[in-house]
Amino acid sequence: MKHGIRYLMIMAPQGLGNDVSAHRAFCDQVAQGLAGAEIILQNAPVPTGAGLSAQAIIEIAAQIPAITYVKEETLPSGPAITAIREAGIGHLKGVFGGGGARYIIDELDRGACGAMPAVELTDLHVALWKAHAAGDHARARHLYRLSLPLLVSQAIYRTRLTKHVLSKRGIAQALHARAALPEMDAFTQRDVDAMLGDLLSEFPANA
Repeated sequence: MKHGIRYLMIMAPQGLGNDVSAHRAFCDQVAQGLAGAEIILQNAPVPTGAGLSAQAIIEIAAQIPAITYVKEETLPSGPAITAIREAGIGHLKGVFGGGGARYIIDELDRGACGAMPAVELTDLHVALWKAHAAGDHARARHLYRLSLPLLVSQAIYRTRLTKHVLSKRGIAQALHARAALPEMDAFTQRDVDAMLGDLLSEFPANA
């Protein structure tokens, strides 16, 4: 916050389970401790987060004005995004999708203001969002189809795949991953490289 950061994403913690009152108290404590900041409340599925219901998120967000965005990642994310948006919480500015942007078209169709995937395909996701916002749904869906093979594998290998693709694209070279994740052996790397080649043949880096 001293460096001008205004928005902070806070996950509904898994350790609080489904106790809505406990989550509300936690978020209220965070909001008071970070007075002046706006909170993006992340609702991630178990075991990463608490995996709260849409109604629970609505109850928490409605009572804490500092929560101005929600990042909804429980599955299926679409109905939850619809429910949260239709709850009419006056201070809520928008709902983001998650899940690695594997469901981004459905989320955008429901009025999500964006998604927060990993960064190996940021340029493609920006182009997809712009196409959808401009009403070019055919272009958005085409880009979505191009992204899916890599994103399916990313769901398994997570940071390892992200860093491998970033390296192949000449963006970053560090390949180490702190989390305990499956290793990408030679067969996997060859398959991922083929997926990336297919994508870049239709969506080059300067597209």
